Amino acid sequence: MKKKIKKFFTGFFDLDGKNHISGYELFGIFMICNVLGYCIEMVYGYITNGYWESRQSLVIGPFGLAYGLGGILLSVFLYKDYNKKWWKIFLKSMLLGSIAEYIMSLGEELVFGHVSWDYSNIPLNLNGRICLLYSIYWGILGLVWVKIIYPLFIKFIHKIPIVLGKILFWALFIFMFFDIILSCEAVSRHQQRQMDIPAQNSFDEFLDKHFDDEFIKKVYANAVEV
Repeated sequence: MKKKIKKFFTGFFDLDGKNHISGYELFGIFMICNVLGYCIEMVYGYITNGYWESRQSLVIGPFGLAYGLGGILLSVFLYKDYNKKWWKIFLKSMLLGSIAEYIMSLGEELVFGHVSWDYSNIPLNLNGRICLLYSIYWGILGLVWVKIIYPLFIKFIHKIPIVLGKILFWALFIFMFFDIILSCEAVSRHQQRQMDIPAQNSFDEFLDKHFDDEFIKKVYANAVEV
């Protein structure tokens, strides 16, 4: 058992594999896309609305989880496709991105009780979760990802000394784990307050004090209650 665990973690941080992508590399891509996605959403929101509005996914930190998960998906399924014909990469990315976007929308609704995007007013949409226009965007993104973005991200991750990289991995992994749990609890408590359910314990009181309704509405300003 100890040998299997050791082998797993050795492979997890492997940077020399030519025919696979390691868990360490995927997590690095996940974190980069989280932050970049948040920044892109903020700028896009300002351009379209004329004012700054929070687009973060979690109660702490500038993270856009949909972008992080999208980065993982594109990397896992497309990293070997560099030399394939462009239309094959486009169609594959278009399909995978659409499926991922639908699942992420449904998952956000089930876990948080709201959705961060709604395409109901755009032609050729499916339950407002995906639409043809954004599916085409996914296809274009896949092409750019394979040819430009993914190689740059991997090169950047490989430049980080592995000892420092492992420290950053565990620190960020633990932080993200608790941030996700805290975000779920904070949103759940927000929903309880809407139903006039009083705090049941000291943790509920902590959430009421530090993550009150005003805070939740500010953080998830673009969310649509369902």
